[in-house]
Amino acid sequence: GPTHEEVITDLARNELNSYKQLPINMYQIQTKFRDEIRPRFGLMRGREFIMKDAYSFHATQDSLQETYDRMHQAYCNVFTRLGLNFRPVVADNGSIGGAGSHEFHVLAESGEDDIVFSDTSDYAANIEKAEAIPREASRPAPTEELRLVDTPDAKTIAALVEQFNLPIEKTVKTLVVHAAEELRDAIGAGAGSLGPLNLPLPCIIDRSVELMSDFGIGANIDDKHYFGVNWERDLPVPDVADLRNVVAGDPSPDGQGNVIIKRGIEVGHIFQLGTQYSDAMKCQVLGENGKPVTLTMGCYGIGVSRVVAAAIEQNNDANGIIWSDALAPFQIALVPLRYETDAVKEATDKLYAELTAAGFEVLLDDRDKKTSPGIKFADMELIGIPHRIVVSDRGLAEGNLEYKSRTEAEAQALPVADVLSFIKDRIKR
Repeated sequence: GPTHEEVITDLARNELNSYKQLPINMYQIQTKFRDEIRPRFGLMRGREFIMKDAYSFHATQDSLQETYDRMHQAYCNVFTRLGLNFRPVVADNGSIGGAGSHEFHVLAESGEDDIVFSDTSDYAANIEKAEAIPREASRPAPTEELRLVDTPDAKTIAALVEQFNLPIEKTVKTLVVHAAEELRDAIGAGAGSLGPLNLPLPCIIDRSVELMSDFGIGANIDDKHYFGVNWERDLPVPDVADLRNVVAGDPSPDGQGNVIIKRGIEVGHIFQLGTQYSDAMKCQVLGENGKPVTLTMGCYGIGVSRVVAAAIEQNNDANGIIWSDALAPFQIALVPLRYETDAVKEATDKLYAELTAAGFEVLLDDRDKKTSPGIKFADMELIGIPHRIVVSDRGLAEGNLEYKSRTEAEAQALPVADVLSFIKDRIKR
């Protein structure tokens, strides 16, 4: 199933009976199956995936908020340690319900969601949740007279702008939730001439439209438009709401800077469920006063397999994957050239033992001389191992080994005696 709120609430209902057992957090890591209509992007959106779910139960909203904030910070810590460029964003609760919600998005061009965030503050939100703030602080005073203009060939905003040299930001497009036949019956004109002046239908405008002056609208008469229209002088201001999506460059809703929009891959989501499920399932415990208390819930999920896919989408080049130290299947690739020679084999085996004893995960490429150095290097880059150490006869003759980071173009020579301390400094744990 997609989520397990009902199952976990039933477990809490049967196992918890006192406020002294709270708060409690229950979690699971399991393989899930969802009947995706269009599985795509490899591991990104498959039918089968690994998910970490956690559910918390509390006697009070304050207790839930404390746990929610700790989970939020824990998720940030996890994704930071994994080396991901991510943003926690204010989100919509969707079908799960509840009062508060944050999504965690890894920024990548292949992402499915638009993420809005400020260029100067920590504000970030899913575009569905982001508030569109008008760029203008107030409405300019009128400078034109209202006039009715014949526009027989202007059936679209684009045609109107082109024919009358009218700035597109000075046009108001009126949309109606009616069939074309119903619209003509209501106003006596087609959709191309629809406008808010004398419109016999309820009308709602976006906040940015409220701040416009000297604009053009449909006249509710076929092939005619009004130009030089102004609110209050020519028509009353209708109901105002946040209708449009945010666009790049809009003022940030927190009043700090302007917004940037990037694509994101959702890898985590946390919710404050409140009492939605516990009310419905009568999940209660005895409170401090001995009376039943309905539990308030939180829900916290990380897409484990999706994190792996998102990390690859964000960190790759023409040669392959670029893993962070925390996510890499191996931290170090140890590549001996001519491993069959005594000096190279002895130095390689000694270094391998030292690195593994120090707790590092090392892949030893012990393929024989039939595998060229170029193929070995290309394979290590394709796999994406962050650190590569090359042991060769030539290097040993000079008392050196060769080190190369997966993120750097050039290799460097290291004295054999300094390699272990160098690696310890490079790989912080």
